[in-house]
Amino acid sequence: MADQIGLWIDHERAVIVRLQPAGNTVDEIESEVGKHLRDHGGTRGSAPYSPSHGEAGDHQDRRYYQHLDRFYDDVIDRIKDAESILVVGPGEAKGEFDKRVARDKNLHRRLAKLQPADKMTKPQLVALVRDHFQQA
Repeated sequence: MADQIGLWIDHERAVIVRLQPAGNTVDEIESEVGKHLRDHGGTRGSAPYSPSHGEAGDHQDRRYYQHLDRFYDDVIDRIKDAESILVVGPGEAKGEFDKRVARDKNLHRRLAKLQPADKMTKPQLVALVRDHFQQA
């Protein structure tokens, strides 16, 4: 039997709860997004609409989304063998992750539910995941 997975995700980290017949495992992935938000290069032009005025901000935004893409790819790589996946978390990350997973129709079909959830301890997340899959 393939694993049932609960995923708590925000832009800073992902916690993966894997329910298995031999026992549950909890794995955490730290995002590099927060560590790379500050752009150490580039300057803004002094005139508001000069050609280089928005370049530093644009570069920072591109880097932010590149880091998010790598983070989501890492999470997907770790859950791709799951039978069923519950995705929970605060804010926008779970919806962004859902859109990212939608590129893989086979994996997207296995997303059981997207559910809002605030910060949780690992035991609280394990209990939530176990309850979800026992009711399913």
